Amino acid sequence: MRSAEARQSAERVVTSAQSKLSAAKSPRWMRFDLAVGNRILERNEAAFQYLRELMTGTGFPDPVLALADPGLDVFKSNSEFQTLVDEVSQKNAETRSQISQIEQSFLVAK
Repeated sequence: MRSAEARQSAERVVTSAQSKLSAAKSPRWMRFDLAVGNRILERNEAAFQYLRELMTGTGFPDPVLALADPGLDVFKSNSEFQTLVDEVSQKNAETRSQISQIEQSFLVAK
């Protein structure tokens, strides 16, 4: 019974988020809902498409929680999620290194 209810709720969330995505003031929340809803519905390709958009582009709806958001628990058992996390972590490390180099160039210039 709970499984059927969860599936129906996920269907409603996905349908609602899809209809609001193009006009949403905060499309990050819609993408998050689409990612989680599609994952619950076992539509992994769509789920990871929206998750990838969040993680590599627009960012999480709640940047404080980010990867600690319990809504992402439905992804954590999937190896594709870990691959995506690793890619984003690598990109973040590269960005931090570039920022550090720029900061150091200002210190040297003074």
